[in-house]
Amino acid sequence: NLRTKYFSGILFLAYIFGYSFFRFFLEFFREPDKQIGFILEIFTLGQIFSVVFMATVFILYRHFHNKNKMI
Repeated sequence: NLRTKYFSGILFLAYIFGYSFFRFFLEFFREPDKQIGFILEIFTLGQIFSVVFMATVFILYRHFHNKNKMI
């Protein structure tokens, strides 16, 4: 069989990763909120959240991918 069996939720993780990836770059063109401003003189709060979401998705993917291999 040529089809690969993916774990349940892979599409959701791919969507969250893609959304966070594009949001990170789009935030460069937005002016940050006046009350929040920049974090570390470079990043907006939206970019920080995007990086956190991408890292979380990566960790969850690795966890479920490895768990699926054991079965």
